[in-house]
Amino acid sequence: MNAEGAEKNLWDQIRAHAQLVTRMHQWGFTTLAGLQTALFFIRKDVGEMLVARELLAQSTPISELNLRLKIMAGAPLPLHHFMIGNVILFTVAVIFALMAGWVRKRLMFYAVALRELPLHYPEDNVKIYPEMPRETRISSYTRLVYFVFPVFDLLLYVYRLVIFHFDTLWAAVITACGQMVYDPSYWP
Repeated sequence: MNAEGAEKNLWDQIRAHAQLVTRMHQWGFTTLAGLQTALFFIRKDVGEMLVARELLAQSTPISELNLRLKIMAGAPLPLHHFMIGNVILFTVAVIFALMAGWVRKRLMFYAVALRELPLHYPEDNVKIYPEMPRETRISSYTRLVYFVFPVFDLLLYVYRLVIFHFDTLWAAVITACGQMVYDPSYWP
């Protein structure tokens, strides 16, 4: 193979891998958004089923808040039911991030090979191309964007939990503050 054929082959590989990275991001974001939408409806149905079976109507401890709260219809799912979907979202995000990283490494391999082409064909008149940056902030941020979906899902759950139980939480805070003010055993 001559230098011209090698250069054309490398440019074709770089172009193909750059398109593959773009498609990988499109498919990853679309898959995660679709999975998030499906989880919303699945969680809604599971919540309605649990209320119908009167499992959510019982008084259950919520260990994160150290309070005994009564979970009613419309309440966020119990944490163990919620985390099943969140773990699935996180796993899919990890898979797409790893695949995008692998394709990016292949892209960088071909870019380095194109840059080193004059070393392999010194007798041919091969153009010297500027060096492509290997790892930039934007390339690492694009892989982190996949994790926005599970983090947003978790933050939305915490928000719903706080909003749904706001009156109970507020009463507990007021009671605790009132006890601290009026009970001398709280003070040294």
